[in-house]
Amino acid sequence: MELPNIGQQCALNGCEQLDFLPFPCAHCKLLFCKEHCQPDSHACSLANTATLITSAASSLSYVCSQPDCSSSSPVEMTCPVCEKHFCLQHRYHTCKDNSRGRRKEERMKVLEARKQFAVAKEEADKQVEATLHKARQKSGVVSKTALKVHLMRIKGKAVGPKTIPASERVYFMANPPASMKRPGKAVFVSKQWHLGRMLDFIAETLDVPNKNNIPGTPKLVLVHSSEWGEGVVSENMGLKIDELIAEDVLVEGETLFLEMVDV
Repeated sequence: MELPNIGQQCALNGCEQLDFLPFPCAHCKLLFCKEHCQPDSHACSLANTATLITSAASSLSYVCSQPDCSSSSPVEMTCPVCEKHFCLQHRYHTCKDNSRGRRKEERMKVLEARKQFAVAKEEADKQVEATLHKARQKSGVVSKTALKVHLMRIKGKAVGPKTIPASERVYFMANPPASMKRPGKAVFVSKQWHLGRMLDFIAETLDVPNKNNIPGTPKLVLVHSSEWGEGVVSENMGLKIDELIAEDVLVEGETLFLEMVDV
C-alpha cells in the first residue's frame, strides 16, 4: 500500500525530518520543522539583510536642498526664510543673501526718509527765522509770540548739565565773541546758578578762553544781542539767574554773546 503524499521534509541539511505541519521561514520562505523554523536555528542568510532594510526604512532622513549636495541628516534644519532643509555647510545659502539684501534696501529707505525730514526741517527753520527777522524789523524788539517760537526751537537742541532738573532749566542761545567767527549753541542752565557760573559754563561749552580769574587781564562778559536789549547783562557775577529773569534783565530764550572787555 502506497503512503499518501502528506507533510514536507525539513529544508535544513542533515535534518530532513518529515513534518506533517512544517513552518515556513519569514525571510527565505523555505519550510522547516518545528525545531529549525527560527532564522537563527537554520542560519538564515536573508534574516540580517531584511533587518537592515527594515531599519533603514524606519529611520527618517533629511537631504540637503542645496543643488549638487547629497548630505543627509536625521535632524531637520529648516531655513526660516525659504523653509527648506539645508545641511550645516549650506546653512548660509542664497535666500539668506536675498534676505540681507532686502534688509539693506529697507534700511536705505529709512535713511532716505530721514534725509527728507532733515531737509524739510531745515526749510521750516528758515521760514521761522525769516518770520522772526520780519518781526524784529517791524518793532525793533522780539514780540512775545516770536520769543515763544524761538524758545521752542532752541529747547530741542540745547546742551547743558543733565543733572539740572527740568523744572529748574532756563534756555538761551549763546554765541562766542564775534571776532572768533564761530557759530553759537543753544544751552540750558539752572535758574539757581549765579551769573558767573553761567558765564563760565557758556565759555567752556563754546571753547572760549576764560581768564576772568587772572587779575589785570581782559574779562569775559555776557552781552545782549541787539534785538533783545543793549549792553552787558550785568557786571555783578553774584546775581542769581532767576532774579535777573524776574527783573527782566534776562529773558529766557534770548540770544547772548560773550565779549572781551578791558578792566
